[in-house]
Amino acid sequence: MTIKHVTIDFWGTIFKSNPDYAVARDKAVFDYLADKGHLKGITLLYLEEAYKFIKEFCNASELATGLAIPLVAKHHMFFNKLNVPISEVNAEYFQLINDLFKQYPLTPLHPDVLEIIQALSDKYLVGILSNSGMVPSEMIHDLLDNGDDIHEHYTDNIRYCKPDSRFFGAYAASVVKNDAYSQWLHIGDMDEFDIKPIKAFGGRGFKISGASDWDNLKTLLL
Repeated sequence: MTIKHVTIDFWGTIFKSNPDYAVARDKAVFDYLADKGHLKGITLLYLEEAYKFIKEFCNASELATGLAIPLVAKHHMFFNKLNVPISEVNAEYFQLINDLFKQYPLTPLHPDVLEIIQALSDKYLVGILSNSGMVPSEMIHDLLDNGDDIHEHYTDNIRYCKPDSRFFGAYAASVVKNDAYSQWLHIGDMDEFDIKPIKAFGGRGFKISGASDWDNLKTLLL
């Protein structure tokens, strides 16, 4: 098959979440806000449930509208549910999150996945095209360490989010442009968010279900 553009989802495709991170994040945020006197009468369990509720609410809203909720607004909603002043969603707070993200690193889906992506970028125009969730895209960028070779498009800088066609359209307008969409391959782990929308857009999809699929991609594309 003739491929010129390759885009890759991040969550579940390149990296898997570290389950210890969520536990440590909730405890660290609880202690951080308690030290500032903002959690009187609030338990750690309530904070955990509040974070989960806001995350699921934002995911549902973005799925229904196709519009990305700004990252800071998501954390404003989280703090509002805790009755914490949203002014506490500041650089100090995000530095805490960033430090924990590094302390509890994500697990690569394939041990050589970053090397494979770099090899792809030597042969194709490669982009990371992913919803970023509750995590700043700068943290994802630092993990990938791509330099200038790979385009990165996330919900907090595209405005739209998968599986909405406008998310793929925004990337196409800035990168693919007038090239045939049939030469565009998107790699992802979910039919609804990756494979179906890229096919509807006229591109091709490759589903990642496990590490062996990255080996298959090497055989097909490299």
